[in-house]
Amino acid sequence: MSDIKLFYKQYNGIPSCDIPFEPINPFKELTEMYSDCTQCALHTKRINPVFGDGELKPLIMFVGLSPSQYNSEIGSPYVDKAGEKLSGMINYLGRKLTIINNTYATYLTLCPPDGPGTPNVEQLVACYNRFKLEVSIVNPYFIVALGEKVAQFITHKGYDINYFRQMKNTVEIDKFYTMFVTYSPEELLYKNDEIKQEVKKDLDYIIKYVK
Repeated sequence: MSDIKLFYKQYNGIPSCDIPFEPINPFKELTEMYSDCTQCALHTKRINPVFGDGELKPLIMFVGLSPSQYNSEIGSPYVDKAGEKLSGMINYLGRKLTIINNTYATYLTLCPPDGPGTPNVEQLVACYNRFKLEVSIVNPYFIVALGEKVAQFITHKGYDINYFRQMKNTVEIDKFYTMFVTYSPEELLYKNDEIKQEVKKDLDYIIKYVK
């Protein structure tokens, strides 16, 4: 008989040791609370809510804006073309950092955009408590915001993306974090080689600081 079962048998009056033990799953509360969320209009385009995926207490937590419709169909983040670009960014960081199997990726919203200009500020605010809870559960060492709109929302500053890049941004979510900013994987799909070089500079800055 294990020490745990013996303890419960002796001190809690449990008549049998065959009671299954269910470990605490911090994501269970998160998914139960928000899987059927209808707090904003984005839910009308949702097939499955897209929660983040990766390791707890990772070195880096990547935060994108919203999942694509394909991500929503699958129910997992970054399983699309943008995900291939994010994987390339992680692999680049992995040349200098112990980052493989040490990351987490999520979005500010659970649902895909429902049209041009979305998610808007009201929709981002509607999903913020879920995002805040997810960050507190994951508890990363560093955060990387993917894209200007993500950086603006998390910092509460409406500056151009270049204001945030290649610097340490201190942000408060559930607690204070150091956040870096670069272009989104989606932008890497559609913009020119100059953007790719800028992303490389951003990643080199992250390596220099985190290493």
